[in-house]
Amino acid sequence: MKQRQKQMLIQKIKYKARAGAPFKVDDAQAIGEEISDIRTKQPRTIVEKARNPETTLHKYFDWNNSVAGEKWRLQQARNIVNHLIEVKIIQGEEVEVKSFFPVINAQKENVYVTQTEAVSNPNYRRQLLMDMKITLENLLKLINIFSSLED
Repeated sequence: MKQRQKQMLIQKIKYKARAGAPFKVDDAQAIGEEISDIRTKQPRTIVEKARNPETTLHKYFDWNNSVAGEKWRLQQARNIVNHLIEVKIIQGEEVEVKSFFPVINAQKENVYVTQTEAVSNPNYRRQLLMDMKITLENLLKLINIFSSLED
């Protein structure tokens, strides 16, 4: 392995919050380190770590089961909507496309819209294109990182 690559692997990792993170930007480093310290990183083990009120993670979980239950149902709704696809015929071939897209409407609410609505509304189209560009840029960066580590 190249010397520079070895240095990258042993340097302290700097954590930052992505846009829209459910935690404060200033807490990103502590949260990243707390999760990094968990041997087997799974939702269950992260929640177990967060149960400790001394962790930074703790304050970002709802420990009131009534509140947490409603938030869980909202998350289930998001999960269902995000996994629904439509089969469309494009140039004679069946193509699977996402059914609904998350956007922020004029009232500053998070809503889901159809592909037709997303394409026809300039604001929604701009939001989704920006999200896609960011996703693509991040994927390209990851491809470069993984490709550079190939032996």
